[in-house]
Amino acid sequence: MTTTAKHLLSEIVAGLDGVTPGIWGACHHLKSPEHDASCPCGYRGGIWSGDGEYLVVEMGSSPDVDETGQVQGHITPQADRATQLADAAHIIRCSPDRIRAIAAYVEQLEKALEPFVNDWADEDGWTDHACQRDRIVDWFGPSDFRRARAALGGSNE
Repeated sequence: MTTTAKHLLSEIVAGLDGVTPGIWGACHHLKSPEHDASCPCGYRGGIWSGDGEYLVVEMGSSPDVDETGQVQGHITPQADRATQLADAAHIIRCSPDRIRAIAAYVEQLEKALEPFVNDWADEDGWTDHACQRDRIVDWFGPSDFRRARAALGGSNE
């Protein structure tokens, strides 16, 4: 992972402090275009905490209604409804528990690559000796350890 990607991931994870926990869910309106069309109330929809106790975010403003209950449009500019539904689905996919799971997976991958990121192979992948944990280079010559080293922020490539 590049330094920039590492920085972005750590910034995102650090920003999770205080965020509503859990896997978020959509209200009836945001589950699908069919769900949205089945209710004429005009509510734009909300994303709820995993336990359904807290509203995390509302998607746009609800329509302005006059004293007779007639919908008069929106004061706040609105994206088209298909975009709002897509945005809601994306926000739900980015709930804190999912981001933490992705960060933990990346950390596992980095740990798995650590044995291959050292100075015993030259910049072309050749070595006069092999890491004690990896005798395969004796048989096959240049290795792909350069990419592993670069992925973890080392030199070469």
